[in-house]
Amino acid sequence: MQMPEEIAQLGAGGWIGWVVAVLFGGVMAFRRIWHADLVSGANSKGAVDTIQRLYDLLDKERANNGRLQQLLAEANERTDRANAERNEVVRELGDIKAQLAVLQAEVRMLRREAGHVEQD
Repeated sequence: MQMPEEIAQLGAGGWIGWVVAVLFGGVMAFRRIWHADLVSGANSKGAVDTIQRLYDLLDKERANNGRLQQLLAEANERTDRANAERNEVVRELGDIKAQLAVLQAEVRMLRREAGHVEQD
């Protein structure tokens, strides 16, 4: 194999310079690739950490949601009891009004029988 004439004329110093340039280029390329891998690894680690934080926040939110669901169920039970009590009071009031109407009718009837004229 024959070397090109420009390379053959370099001499020992030229050859050493050429070898150093090739080695330096290789080292720089290796360093750049290694640095890119480190950055990529750091990005991957950051993504994993972010995902873990999101999972933690989701777990906290689910726990909070469960507590809120329990409080809502308790509030609904209290509301149902209050509504039942209110309905019972309304029925009792209706009964009292009916009894009052009956008593008023009896009083009118007794007054008529006693001869009093009703003045309304």
